Formats: sequence, structure tokens, C-alpha cells
Amino acid sequence: MQLAWFKTADMYIGQGLVLLKSGHEKTHVFEFASTMPIERLLASCTGLVKKGTKFKVTLSSALCSGIQVQIPTEIVHTNELQAFLSASAAQQLNAPGVSFKCAIDSQNRSLAAAIPSNIFNAIYAWAKEQACSISSICPLWSVVTQFADCQKTNIQGFVLHEPDGTMLIVQTSNDKLETLAWPGQLPSDVMQANISRALVGFRMLTQNVLSLRFSEKPSLTVSNSTVAWSNHWLA
Repeated sequence: MQLAWFKTADMYIGQGLVLLKSGHEKTHVFEFASTMPIERLLASCTGLVKKGTKFKVTLSSALCSGIQVQIPTEIVHTNELQAFLSASAAQQLNAPGVSFKCAIDSQNRSLAAAIPSNIFNAIYAWAKEQACSISSICPLWSVVTQFADCQKTNIQGFVLHEPDGTMLIVQTSNDKLETLAWPGQLPSDVMQANISRALVGFRMLTQNVLSLRFSEKPSLTVSNSTVAWSNHWLA
């Protein structure tokens, strides 16, 4: 009897950025202009993966946004839910006419992840061209909840700094999740002022909000070895 052993690989995709890591191999870092189309970003990885590789894809918050939703009780079918979430994402993200692939957070149904359909489809199409497959696609902000510090009772939210933007998710006193995002790399003082104003608006104390930074460059300081891209996190 023959057994087919498939390789696994991790891929992080942001605006103008791709990280590729297979097993214990070094991380390949590809940086381009933030306007580079997703198809050309993925093409940079062609030839670096073996046929049959299964990818775990992580998207930056700039490519996979968090949106607040309140699902009407009359929506029961999957296609109806997708249509509602896509329309909600287009409205909240100021992207009229754009279609989104969305998924509801399993623990809090007031939060959904929204990926533009063209990005979602391009990733699957590229994997198929390489004779590979996608085992999962998730936003990096969903990974933050796996950190032990995020489980502490005093933590009511987090700020995630990524190479292509910053995202804030907080849980208010009525257990409602609120999200804010700032695209691009802003000066640190401007970014801090934005976050401070947002926390005041949410009546949230700074010490109750976890702050994490994800770097495209691997670091020797591993902040959490149990989460994806363990040596790319900076406290």
C-alpha cells in the first residue's frame, strides 16, 4: 500500500507583502508596492512549493477586515447569510459594488471576517495552478485571541499593528464587539493619538487593551510559540 504524504506550508499575505514558510525552512519574504495586484504577489512564490502542499493562509487585517453585524432572525439559509454579510461588508468598508466572502466568528456572532471575493478567488486559483490546496484562510487578528495574555480577565480588547495597517478590536461593557482600522504605516505619535481617542470613545482604559506588533522580519524573541508565525510577534 502506498501512502501520499503531503507537505504543509504557512503563507501570510498583506498589501504588497507575502511571507512563505514550509516546515523548518527559512521564511521567504517578498515585499512590493502596496498597490501590487494579488495575482502578482502570489506569483512571487511560484516554484518554491512542491505539488500537493497544503497551505494555511493568514491575511492581514487590510485584506480581511472585521465587521460588526446583527443577523436578522429571518435569515436561515447559508446563501442568504452570505449575501447579507457581503452587503454589510460593502457598506461598512465603503466599498460599493464589491463582493465579499465572509465568515461569522464562532464565539461572538456580532463579528464577521470579510475578504474581497477577488482576493479569495485569486488565492484558490493560484494554489490550484501549483497543484496544491488551501486548508484554511483566516485573518491575523483572529490569531491574537490565542495568546495567553488575551485570555486574562482584565483584557477587553487588543491593538494589532501590521506592516500594512493597524486594527483595534474591543469588547464594550454590553459585550458588543467594536472594530476600527487605520490603513498604512502612520507616524507612531499619530497612531498613538488615534488609538487613545478611540479608547476614550469606547470608555476603555489603555491597560485593559493588549498591544501586539507583527513584523515581516523574523525575530529571535518568540512571544508565543503556540500561535501562527510565532517568531514574527513583538510585544
